[in-house]
Amino acid sequence: MSNQDVPQAVKDAARLILERDGGTIIHIGRHEGSQIYSAFIEGAQTGFPTVYRFDGVSAVELPTSESLRLLSLLCED
Repeated sequence: MSNQDVPQAVKDAARLILERDGGTIIHIGRHEGSQIYSAFIEGAQTGFPTVYRFDGVSAVELPTSESLRLLSLLCED
């Protein structure tokens, strides 16, 4: 999924990450009727992923524990 295909609500929620060099968003998958996205800085050596749930209207940043749970469900090794 290209950055142009990411919903504007997700881009707005991830604005602080996207403004940094290497800031990007990827679509991780679908869970319980919502689209799940992760925003990160490519090449960053530290930190937890920032994960967003998009319900078709608004994007919400998820807590770290929920983010890690969804990443383990939706991402392959």
